[in-house]
Parts: sequence; structure tokens; C-alpha cells
Amino acid sequence: MKRNAIFVHLLGLAAVILGIALLTPLDILIDLPSMILVFGSLSFMLIVSHGWGSVQSHLVGGIRRLWFPTGASPWTDKDRAKAARIANSAGLIVMFSGGIGTLIGVVQMLQSLDDPTKIGPALAVAFLSPMYAVAFHLCLFLPLARHYTVALGDAGGLVSGPADVDAPMWNSVFILGFMMFTVLSTFLLMLMAMCSFE
Repeated sequence: MKRNAIFVHLLGLAAVILGIALLTPLDILIDLPSMILVFGSLSFMLIVSHGWGSVQSHLVGGIRRLWFPTGASPWTDKDRAKAARIANSAGLIVMFSGGIGTLIGVVQMLQSLDDPTKIGPALAVAFLSPMYAVAFHLCLFLPLARHYTVALGDAGGLVSGPADVDAPMWNSVFILGFMMFTVLSTFLLMLMAMCSFE
């Protein structure tokens, strides 16, 4: 990735952070239980699935090569395929981790119907877990997987078309839609349970 592409990515990230900061203080978007659920389970599952050495060399090394390609030794198609596979796997794992956080927050909300003061923190877990997952997936894993999948397609014709490159994105959209449907339907059910229909 060229330096101007890195600048554009950083500029886009700064625009999102500035937009959030103008609407609300940034500290309300920091939730330690959600971070532990998403990033802890992501780290653990990546190491269990691919091994520490592969995660370090092909995921961390792939990120380094994506951002600073000039100082790295060339990779073979096998290395690119492994980096794309681990990035795709990391993207799905982080989305499922966000989904687990959503379900845990929903269960906490339903268990707190008798005490409305406990609903807010549970709702924060339910919404911030997928937010962290989507942000990490869109800013890191999806560009990484797409970069190495396209590089494979250019090198050896291993990618049949745009559907192969964009499949992880559509999987993530489906998972995110399911998470949001779960949270919103549970919130609606919770509101109905709290109302008195006399």
C-alpha cells in the first residue's frame, strides 16, 4: 500500500472520530467488558485456529507488508493465500465475537427487567460489542483479506471474480444484520413487558 493510501485511511478514521466527538464525548464509547469479549475471544480463537507463529507471521506480518511494502522480502503465492485465509478467518471470528457480546448484553437486559438501572450497561454491551467488531473488521481484516486475495488473483488467476473477493464482506453484513435484529427485537419486547396494558 502506498503512503498516500495510508494517509487516506487515516484521514477517513479521523473523520469518523471527529464526527463522533462532535456528537458525544468519546469516553462513552469505551466499554471494557465489550472490549474483552470481542478482542479477547478474537485473540484466543485466532491462536487456537491458526497457531501463534502463523498469526504473527501472516496476520501481523501481512498488516506490516500492507502498510509498508518496500522494506519486506517478497512473499510467495502460498504466503499470500495464508495471509488472506487468516484475515478472512479473523474477520469472521471478530464478527461472531461481536455477536456473542450482543447476545450476552441481550440476556443481561432481559434479566434486568425488574431493575431499570441495570439495563443501560447491558444495552451498552449489546451495542458496543458489534460496533467494535465491525470497526475492527472494516478497518483492518477486510482490507487485508481483499488485498491478498486480489494479489493472488493477479498472480495466478486463483480468484474467479469479484464475488470471491467480496464474500467476507457479505458474510459480515449478514452477521451484523442478525445482531441488530436481535438487539432491536429484544429491546422492543422489553419495552412491551415494561408497559402496563390496563
